[in-house]
Amino acid sequence: MDDEVDYMSDAILNEIEDVKPGLFVSRDAQRQRTVEANRRKNKCLSKSEKEIHHLKEGLKKKVGPENKGFSLLSKMGYVPGKGLGKNATGIADPVSIEIPQGREGLGFTSEKNERMIFRKNLEQQIQMAYKDEFRSTMAVRFRQNRLNRQLDVARRICRDLDLKELIGNPVHESFWPVDLVPTEVIDNGKCGSISSNGFKSVKDRLPVRTVLPQEDDVNEDFPDNDLAKLDSKHANCDYTSIQKNFIQLLDYLRNRHNYCFWCSLQYPNQSELLEQCPGEDEDQHE
Repeated sequence: MDDEVDYMSDAILNEIEDVKPGLFVSRDAQRQRTVEANRRKNKCLSKSEKEIHHLKEGLKKKVGPENKGFSLLSKMGYVPGKGLGKNATGIADPVSIEIPQGREGLGFTSEKNERMIFRKNLEQQIQMAYKDEFRSTMAVRFRQNRLNRQLDVARRICRDLDLKELIGNPVHESFWPVDLVPTEVIDNGKCGSISSNGFKSVKDRLPVRTVLPQEDDVNEDFPDNDLAKLDSKHANCDYTSIQKNFIQLLDYLRNRHNYCFWCSLQYPNQSELLEQCPGEDEDQHE
């Protein structure tokens, strides 16, 4: 009686498999569905994509101890997870493999990158050369404009001092402002005459040791058009010629009128000029 099964107990119910409601599917049919799903999934990938997928999967796997290369590294002191080298400061991960895609060929990408870097560096060098040339050009232009303004101021001072000494015509036609030089002097080249013909008026005699107008004062008293109004042959001169004329004019002011352009003072005599004036150059007056 003990061997008889009690059909009224829960043991019979526990032996029944928990099957969810739905259509009955056999194991063979389920296996066939799984195979078809994997086939459709693999069919969507191209050949190159499959190769890339398998390559990535293979690179993710670490080399095991059964590999001959790994055994050689172990004999040389390599420990998994540490860097290479005596002090284990080298790379810890293997060098990645980059397979070129497309039809560019081996080394084409690196050569292309080198050409791009070379072209970029060349463009930067050209830009730097243009900037340096622009700076040098602007510096020369600034010095020349400054020298032209100083020359114009010195010409007006020379004109005033010459008129003060009743010298009607400039010693040299470039020593006076071009718009104030008599026409007959420019046409005939007559300079150094004591006649005052050709001028509307003669300024009163200036007192000794009088501070004459400087560059800023002249810019306020005379319009910019008058300052920029120069003879064509003087306007086209280069920096060297203008500087030469300016130096000659300063020497004339010092020797003839005892006047220092950088001091902006007219001294009573030559000896006092030599004693009190720092020198003939602008740098000596800083």
